[in-house]
Amino acid sequence: MAVDSRELRRRRRAIYTGLCSLMDEAAAREGLGLWEREFSDKPVYALHDFLARICRQAGQEARRGELHRALVRALSLDEADLAPDPGPSDRGAVPAASASPPPPAGAMTVFESMYGTIMEGLVQRQVETGVRVRVLQRLVGLGLPAGLRGQVTDWITGEASQLPQAVGLEGLRGLLHLTYVAACEEVGPVSADRLLAEAVRVTEKLGEAEVFSPRALL
Repeated sequence: MAVDSRELRRRRRAIYTGLCSLMDEAAAREGLGLWEREFSDKPVYALHDFLARICRQAGQEARRGELHRALVRALSLDEADLAPDPGPSDRGAVPAASASPPPPAGAMTVFESMYGTIMEGLVQRQVETGVRVRVLQRLVGLGLPAGLRGQVTDWITGEASQLPQAVGLEGLRGLLHLTYVAACEEVGPVSADRLLAEAVRVTEKLGEAEVFSPRALL
């Protein structure tokens, strides 16, 4: 069963809280990245494989039991007692060296139309939450800076109304690809292809599509 986005964010903070209790910030962030990429879709207390990996990477095999207790304790805490999400501390302006160039004219509107059309179709099938969760679980794979990734997370979960321009064209393509792949997993490739084709059809009617083709995001 897919984990809803709010619960996923709470687990993320809990994992980070537990790691920070025994590791420095850099190691905790690295461990959190591993959890997001490979273990966030596992049952909440299924920590055995994650612990084995993170302890080996950090050279902390001798403290595995201690770290296990710290993670279990953190996962049982109320949200108010968890460490802040590691993203918000630098969710402000992304340094120029880390940000991608703004998308071409019309690209953001075209992306939002395509993404919105796909999500509307998923809402009708009552699987939009599962797709959002799958996208959030893989968001780290786009290689966005932590602060920017946090802003994108807020947009996906509805906590922010605008997707930041700093994601760039490749970021838009990556987000659309993650959404399509997640849709394939939730409703099957045939239905996902139909949703994507409908998104292109609807978006091609926009004036912005004359400046930036929807197919340029595929």
